[in-house]
Amino acid sequence: MGRLINLRHLKIDGTKLEWMPMEMSRMKNLRTLTTFVVDKHTQSGVGELRDLSHLSGTLAILKLQNLADARDALESNMKGKECLDKLELNWEDDNAIAGDSHDAASVLEKLQPHSNLKQLSIGCYYGAKFPSWLGEPSFINMVRLQLSNCKNCASLPPLGQLRSLQNLSIVKNDVLQKVGQEFYGNGPSSFKPFGSLQTLVFKEISEWEEWDCFGVEGGEFPHLNELRIESCPKLKGDLPKHLPVLTSLVILECGQLVCQLPEAPSIQKLNLKDCDDVAVLRSVVRLPSITELEVSNICSIQVELPTILLKLTSLRKLVIKECQSLSSLPEMGLPPMLETLRIEKCHILETLPEGMTQNNTSLQSLYIEDCDSLTSLPIISSLKSLEIKQCRKVELPLPEETTHNYYPWLTYLWMERSCDSLTSFPLAFFTKLKTLHIWNCENLESFYIPDGLRNMDLTSLHKIKIDDCPNLVSFPQGGLRASNLRELFISNCKKLKSLPQRMHTLLTSLDKLWISDCPEIVSFPEGGLPTNLSSLHIGSCYKLMESRKEWGLQTLPSLRRLVIVGGTEGGLESFSEEWLLLPSTLFSLDISDFPDLKSLDNLGLENLTSLERLVIWNCDKLKSFPKQGLPASLSVLEIYRCPVLKKRCQRDKGKEWRKIAHIPSIEMVDLDD
Repeated sequence: MGRLINLRHLKIDGTKLEWMPMEMSRMKNLRTLTTFVVDKHTQSGVGELRDLSHLSGTLAILKLQNLADARDALESNMKGKECLDKLELNWEDDNAIAGDSHDAASVLEKLQPHSNLKQLSIGCYYGAKFPSWLGEPSFINMVRLQLSNCKNCASLPPLGQLRSLQNLSIVKNDVLQKVGQEFYGNGPSSFKPFGSLQTLVFKEISEWEEWDCFGVEGGEFPHLNELRIESCPKLKGDLPKHLPVLTSLVILECGQLVCQLPEAPSIQKLNLKDCDDVAVLRSVVRLPSITELEVSNICSIQVELPTILLKLTSLRKLVIKECQSLSSLPEMGLPPMLETLRIEKCHILETLPEGMTQNNTSLQSLYIEDCDSLTSLPIISSLKSLEIKQCRKVELPLPEETTHNYYPWLTYLWMERSCDSLTSFPLAFFTKLKTLHIWNCENLESFYIPDGLRNMDLTSLHKIKIDDCPNLVSFPQGGLRASNLRELFISNCKKLKSLPQRMHTLLTSLDKLWISDCPEIVSFPEGGLPTNLSSLHIGSCYKLMESRKEWGLQTLPSLRRLVIVGGTEGGLESFSEEWLLLPSTLFSLDISDFPDLKSLDNLGLENLTSLERLVIWNCDKLKSFPKQGLPASLSVLEIYRCPVLKKRCQRDKGKEWRKIAHIPSIEMVDLDD
């Protein structure tokens, strides 16, 4: 490669390259080199970069642990590469011995980049200290810095002196105990550290105990928008006292934190997890501008929550997770402007406040998950989205009279492993519903529409997905008047006897139909399937498969994709004449799980002149394609777990190869591949 002396751009990021070609130093005209990999077994060290002075954009130097001599790092002349914008320096040896620490520090010291650099990332560095150049004020263009897994550095460099720095992330350190004056740096009396910093992240600093804040007038982070402290289990304090423009504060898994939260008049988002000190929680009330609050695994939440919510009058979103002491929410204490409420894994919570019916008329989204003691929900007519998951005891509020509508604006409803008391679902009470997803509701037996609403059009309904409802038997008598329904998915409903009636006239917009593991469905409804159907999946529906000659797929002018899954019962060795008539419009065909099938003869594949994709799965005994061959239009053939057929399709020598040789893309994967 060294002979390519006029090459300008070499992009090799994302490859599995283990070493660099020899004589790269001759490629003096290179403008772009995304990656340089150091290999200890070759002579191609970073010194090869010496004369590549025109490099620009991004450069990642990887596997620096393989650098045998720190003098090679100096030879790289990184300081002379003034056009580089972003530099990544990465060591990858987690088993470095103690003696290597000095070597790594010496290497990093000699890899000093040009002061024009804008972004720097140092990863898996195992030296005991950072280089002297890191944090120098001369790096006036540095806007982003990431120090990741520099686990042996007991102190931080003076990063506060980087006057243009906007984004700083410090992740994974095993020895740092204190962040103090050295972090901020020194300067004249008018010096304000971190004058441009907008985002600051501390994460997984296992021994960090103390943050000695700088304490300058106006705050040491005058432009900080986001502060995130995560998985620092020994940190006690302090936090910066005043952050005038902070909008997001996230403190996760800092169980020993005992200080107050910063004064932050502009804050909008607060996320607290595993922060049990009362002082931390009580100081939330000093942040009345918060619009989003998330609290997780906080034992004192039951006592403190009423006071907090009373003060946070601007709150729009409230998320409560894994608070095992939470048995109830304040009866009248949820903020009136609340739009989203999400509660997860609060196992002793029994009810939500009835007062929400009158007081929370702005609430649009309610999400409840894994609250196994919850028994009831209030009626909230403003809801647009309702999700109930793993709440077996909860009862879905339903009106007793057809003239009442509890859900006039609800467009999205997801019920999963919940509402065991619900045996019949009244579709007509959800007039604006667009998406309905019901999964594993064990006692649901039917969908119904009351007699007085039998002619109601469910024109808003676009998607229905029903999965794993073992006792579901039927859809409403007369069918679904859902002229805009586009997707209908029904899976693993063992007792369901039939699909909705009059599908061909009532579901005129239906585009996708998925039916799987419904063994009691005997046939499609009278009149057949809607003519707009473009995608059909039929899987493991044995009785339905027996009526395949009556499916009438050849009459569906829009059908483009068909998936047929036979199931594990087996028995079918070959297709008989007219086993299944397929439309010539098919673009994609999947055939799966016919364990005894030996041939694809008589399926009429040769007549599918629009077919471009054929996929065959799990047909262990299948050994041949049709005698008439496959259509010339086919461009993709995929064969998975068909060992006999795969062997017979070997390039140039398999008995079936001549039938598929014209196909541009062929993929064959066996069970052991």
